[in-house]
Amino acid sequence: MAMPIGDDERQMLSFPYDSKRSEDGTLDRLYNSQSWADYFRQFLGNGVFPNPSTNLRVDSINNSLVLTLRAGSAFIHGRTYVQSTDFQFSISTPHPTMSRRDVVVIRHDAVARSMQAFYIEGTPSATPQLP
Repeated sequence: MAMPIGDDERQMLSFPYDSKRSEDGTLDRLYNSQSWADYFRQFLGNGVFPNPSTNLRVDSINNSLVLTLRAGSAFIHGRTYVQSTDFQFSISTPHPTMSRRDVVVIRHDAVARSMQAFYIEGTPSATPQLP
């Protein structure tokens, strides 16, 4: 005979199941987008999706100071970022004698409930570090 373990629904979460509304108008399922994000985080790590190989790749147009962030998608903390078109952006002129390391990141903002691509310029140095 099977015996259930635990009976406090506030301590257990089963999903996805459709929520049913009771006579008083309350819903019987207590999950939200954070529940889904936590679920996906169990088996998907943060990063850019690998297919196609151009996903969110940064390309230079004719070695100029105009770069293109290619369309693509990424996964951050259980959430998905999708950029459906290429974005072009300009960077500043490099230092004449020192190198710098710039980065493009996809930043997750839980408060704003969004993700966005950002360009972060590094500091010129004889031994440049990531910003």
